[in-house]
Amino acid sequence: MGTIQSLFHLAGRQTQGFLESLFELMGVNLSVPDHSTLSRRLGKLEVELPIIKTGFSRHVVVDSTGVKACTGKESGK
Repeated sequence: MGTIQSLFHLAGRQTQGFLESLFELMGVNLSVPDHSTLSRRLGKLEVELPIIKTGFSRHVVVDSTGVKACTGKESGK
């Protein structure tokens, strides 16, 4: 739920409602955590993402067939 909230820039209640609707449309019988429970848990979460410096750029392309990652060297061809 935290990933969806961050990805779509939604508030807690909006994310909860979005996921409940999505699960209902998909016919998935899963419960969605309450927004206040998630807010408390995310407040305690500490994630450090390492920054790896490279000499080239990376491009991530997403389309209906999937995800493809290319380095700057490959994308110039």
